[in-house]
Amino acid sequence: MKNRCVLPLLLILLAVSPLLKGQRIYYSEIEKDDNRQMNFEIIGKVQGNILVYKNYRNKNDLCVYDNEMKLKNKIRLDFMPDRVVNVDFVAYPDFFYMIYQFQKRNIVHCAVVKMDGEGKKAFDAYDIDTTQINSFGDNKIYSTINSEDKQKIMVFKINKRDEKRYVFTTLLFNAALELQKKSRWALASSDREGVFTEFLLDNDGDLSFGRCGRTGNRDYINRFDLLIKPAMEDTFPVYNIKLTDKTLDEVRLKVDNINKRIIINSFYYKQRRGNIDGIYVVTWDKDNGKIFSENTFAFNDELRADAKAENASLRMAFNDYFIRNIIPKKDGGFLVIGELYYSTSRAGGWNRWDYLYGI
Repeated sequence: MKNRCVLPLLLILLAVSPLLKGQRIYYSEIEKDDNRQMNFEIIGKVQGNILVYKNYRNKNDLCVYDNEMKLKNKIRLDFMPDRVVNVDFVAYPDFFYMIYQFQKRNIVHCAVVKMDGEGKKAFDAYDIDTTQINSFGDNKIYSTINSEDKQKIMVFKINKRDEKRYVFTTLLFNAALELQKKSRWALASSDREGVFTEFLLDNDGDLSFGRCGRTGNRDYINRFDLLIKPAMEDTFPVYNIKLTDKTLDEVRLKVDNINKRIIINSFYYKQRRGNIDGIYVVTWDKDNGKIFSENTFAFNDELRADAKAENASLRMAFNDYFIRNIIPKKDGGFLVIGELYYSTSRAGGWNRWDYLYGI
């Protein structure tokens, strides 16, 4: 009976094949103003247009492309100051926010403007916060993050003048950019505890990040704290994750908005400057404020053989891997995506302990 279905199915596929279109890739033309020193960021698709922000020295442009990457319009953003320190974007189907920083004298301004898919402003840019700095201080003050559903946006800054006491200021907005909560709080920190993971904002507006303790400069992590600031509170708890005999590499976090959890992942070692032995996984239950699950997965020889680079030994198979993404699933599980990153040269091999420019 199964064999009788094969021929009709094949004929159906052949009949509809002319209607099927293969994937096509479109490239934008190189413009005369484009050069290697130009900075750019793909904002995304807004109102059917593909928007790209370009910056070169004191010139800031918004390029509007159609679906075939043909330039429809190039808009000079004259309202922006000459020297922009940093620009972040939060894009929606019908508009986007551009949050940017610039310095005037000893004041760093954080401003915002709302624009549509044609590059038209919905309102004039205005400051959402300012910071006074000294002449020799770092002028990249603010960071912008948003929740997965983009209904929450947070702008925050960290004052690190006192190495033993970091002062955080957070501004939480809704999707209409209405301020929901402004908080200011301090975090005591020693010299070895000043390494933070990425900062994450969940759909509830809660801020989460990790604090790592190291035994030496650019060394392994032997202490890890999870910090969670509830959206509408000014205080935050610090949860220590006991590592016992494990030594961690770079720690990566991911918010699981479906199951109200925070996923913590890191490669681990059994000894200092040893080879990566496996992956350490913790899921944190936000509602109950405790660990939901904790596991250590050692890599066996079969997995090492599949993962190793050319001419690499089995024991060193994962030494050049880095965790790039974590994808939560509805059933509470998740996928961990790693990337093999290595280079070879006559001068010597690259390794994760002495890389020059980072990754």
